[in-house]
Amino acid sequence: MLKRVAMGLVVSLAFVHAQNVLKNPSFELVQEQYTNLPESWSTLVPSGAVLELDNTLSVDGSNSLKIVNPNKGKVNPPATWIQHHLEEQLKPLIPSDKVEFSAYFRAVNAPCKGSFFFESSTAKKCHIRNITAEPGEWRKIELIFPLETRDYSKAHVAFRAEGAGTLLIDGAYLGPVGQNPFKPEPTEAELAALDHCRLVELPCNARFASGKAPQAVTLSAILPQSELTIILSDVGGKVIREWKRTGLPVRKNTVIPLQLPLLPDGAYEMKFTSGSLTDYDWFRIGDFGDRGADFDERGYLRNQGETIFPIGICTPSGEMDALRVYSQSGINLITSQLPLFPAMADYMHEITNKFGLRWMLWNSWGFSRLSESETVDLLLKSREMLRKDPGFLGFLADEPAVWALPVDNFRFYYKQMLRCMPEYLAWINHAPRVSRTSTEPSQAFSVVSRFSRTSDVSGFDIYPFPNGQIHNYLPNRTISCIGDYTDMCRDMTWGVKPVWMILQAFSWNEERGKEPDEVNPRPAEKDLRFMAWNAITHGATGIIWYGKGCKDFYSEWWREFAKVNFEMRDITRRMIDSGFTYVESLPDGVRGIAGEDFEVYVNENSVTTVALSTRSGKKLTIEPLDVAIVTDVPLGISLPPVFTPMEVVLSKDYGLGHNVNFNAKWTTHPEYKWGAKRTFFARQPFTLENLPKRAALRVVVDDIGKLFINKQLVGTARQYKIVTQFDIAKYLKPGENLFECEILNVAAPTGLAFEIIAEGTVAASSGAETLFSLDGEKWTAAFIYPTPERTWGKPLAVFIDDSVPEEE
Repeated sequence: MLKRVAMGLVVSLAFVHAQNVLKNPSFELVQEQYTNLPESWSTLVPSGAVLELDNTLSVDGSNSLKIVNPNKGKVNPPATWIQHHLEEQLKPLIPSDKVEFSAYFRAVNAPCKGSFFFESSTAKKCHIRNITAEPGEWRKIELIFPLETRDYSKAHVAFRAEGAGTLLIDGAYLGPVGQNPFKPEPTEAELAALDHCRLVELPCNARFASGKAPQAVTLSAILPQSELTIILSDVGGKVIREWKRTGLPVRKNTVIPLQLPLLPDGAYEMKFTSGSLTDYDWFRIGDFGDRGADFDERGYLRNQGETIFPIGICTPSGEMDALRVYSQSGINLITSQLPLFPAMADYMHEITNKFGLRWMLWNSWGFSRLSESETVDLLLKSREMLRKDPGFLGFLADEPAVWALPVDNFRFYYKQMLRCMPEYLAWINHAPRVSRTSTEPSQAFSVVSRFSRTSDVSGFDIYPFPNGQIHNYLPNRTISCIGDYTDMCRDMTWGVKPVWMILQAFSWNEERGKEPDEVNPRPAEKDLRFMAWNAITHGATGIIWYGKGCKDFYSEWWREFAKVNFEMRDITRRMIDSGFTYVESLPDGVRGIAGEDFEVYVNENSVTTVALSTRSGKKLTIEPLDVAIVTDVPLGISLPPVFTPMEVVLSKDYGLGHNVNFNAKWTTHPEYKWGAKRTFFARQPFTLENLPKRAALRVVVDDIGKLFINKQLVGTARQYKIVTQFDIAKYLKPGENLFECEILNVAAPTGLAFEIIAEGTVAASSGAETLFSLDGEKWTAAFIYPTPERTWGKPLAVFIDDSVPEEE
């Protein structure tokens, strides 16, 4: 028998914890014969690797596990620490809907990839999470999963290195969620992530009624230094008042009273500076008018005199009849990715008004930054185009943090929107890569939350169906992670600003060009219903659907989808009209809301069926991952019939949706087909035998292209779905000519396609003769996309840009 030996001068009491089923979780007990190895843990050691205790860095006590792995690729066996024989320890936890397996990870000198997992061959279960450990700090990472009633006679946990480097592990825990007892001292970076300053009285809609803005206000803060500077200005930059506060508590919750001056109607910025912290709040003063959109004090959307719960589609079909079906299926909102120009604005006004739909423009606002004058000009022109459309609500920017875009771009654009278009909403959607413990700097909670503050409404797109393992970066590995993401988004603005969640209406097979199957089906009625109410009972005030299912509106599947929307429309109408409260004293893992004549209960447990009683005493049994809705009078919602095509006739032909005669090839730099933000260049010489009287340059570009003919600025193209056309006859000359384009790629794919039409004939077009450069000096032949329609689709229309070009 091994003798237990405690290494080091101090041994924490935390290495024995009643809730932790792992033995020797802080590695303080070591083997008598091999004092560099912990008791109860075994190893798999590939060639060249070293697995031993480290006594230089630890979370708790003196020791941590260390893996020194020189192998960059996969090796057999992988470098792994394992604890076997968990059968007896697991018995008190079975069954459990959620158990936590967690530990603290740290790298040495350079980031190191790894994974940790729980596995049982007899239960046929494996739960795994990949990690990237960073040097300089310990980071706790969790894996949360259910323990069903199964045979766990063979079960183990393991920590594994997945790449070259040095990986340290400490504070291992397996037990009830949230009870890992180990906790390191916070690092400076972790403390800084909590720093903030905000205006407590900021309304949900960031709008004070005319003459109703308070003067006595309060700031809530955690500050890195004892001094705080506050600057109040209008969004045009004119400073109105400045305050300095000294002697404030450092890194503690602080409340600071402030007296604002009497402010007229307008839009304002409050800037807070303390040491390394710079924070902002913005607000409007003025009554909500008869166009645009706003939120009531509960976060529900107001438009055209109504307060509504948005049930939307952000991937609508291009077929006009789809909007009829949407409107008859409980949908009241769509987004459009068409670029904004007069014909498109008029088209959207007519067709959405025809079917009683609201709409928002998915225009990626804030992704690129123009000068202040150009931004103001662009917004004022957009406002004029949208002026007569009462159903237009605002603008959507999708996943800016994923592309590590500067939040200052969005602060700048949001201020200009408040200044030029105060009646419209700014919506930011986040990718689910963010978590409260993300190791990606751009996905840290403190970083992403600043994007939410720079908007009127935010949320996540989260597509975890069927099993919660995909498109989900949270420890909760079930589809009830949707509720966790909703909570996280609400926390980003201290529960002040509204949250709209974008949910899954597709099979992951469809995203990969395949058909749904048993492994990856489309979510059915039960699944759609659960995902929606999981979000709503956590505080979402809007549900938007995404995916191929949104375009399958004549199918049998659509009937179930429509039924879910009808029920959601009915209950949320009651929530808005009569109010509701959150139900307390419910079984573990159950969320509930109740109004005057309805109750909604969501069983977020993935293993346990729950029983409960309604307010009227009715007994309910709710299966795992299911919803029960009780009303005083039955809703009477049934499956609608299968929809069939109908002709939609508009007042005129807007020139959208036709096949555009544009045959240029999509091209790009062969070494930069996809990537982060940067500028690159294209050029192509071409020859004209005679000087044409009429000539046009037609362009599509991803994302922004500044266009030149013979070194003269022609204009700027900003569309990839719409061909932008410029009159270039005055820039041409007989003989040799030169087309050039300075391309700004904001994020993701890159591409340029153009053609020059002279007297009705194609004089030049993008293709094999197009050259690209990353620096404007070294040029290389273009990469030609073989199937560009998969990325950009086909052009929908031609927009003639007759504006006077200006340098940006």
